[in-house]
Amino acid sequence: MTVSGINGRLVYCIQSVKEVEETWRKLKFNVQQYTKGTSDRGYILGAIDEVTQTLDDNVMQLQGMLSSRFIGPFLNSVQNWEKSLSHISEVLEVRTIIISISSLFVSYRLLSLNAIVHTHTRV
Repeated sequence: MTVSGINGRLVYCIQSVKEVEETWRKLKFNVQQYTKGTSDRGYILGAIDEVTQTLDDNVMQLQGMLSSRFIGPFLNSVQNWEKSLSHISEVLEVRTIIISISSLFVSYRLLSLNAIVHTHTRV
């Protein structure tokens, strides 16, 4: 490979790491107020479709960089970003699990209420 080819690959690595950094510096999470009845319960993370897509794109970008033989000078930075994005992914997975479990509890309560109403209307 020529010197200009090597320089091009190094520049690509530098630009890719900067792009990931800039993306996550600018990214805004949708946070919504959570209330139950009239009681304020704090804030919850809203829709995450855009965040998930960005996360997936950046993880693929970093994995591609890790497979490059030119990663040497950027290895620590790329590994740190990969670790950070892994933590973000875990948080988003927990959020999805909590939402799923919450909907199961709501469904269970509705079934229980229907059973109670059905029992009392037969009498």
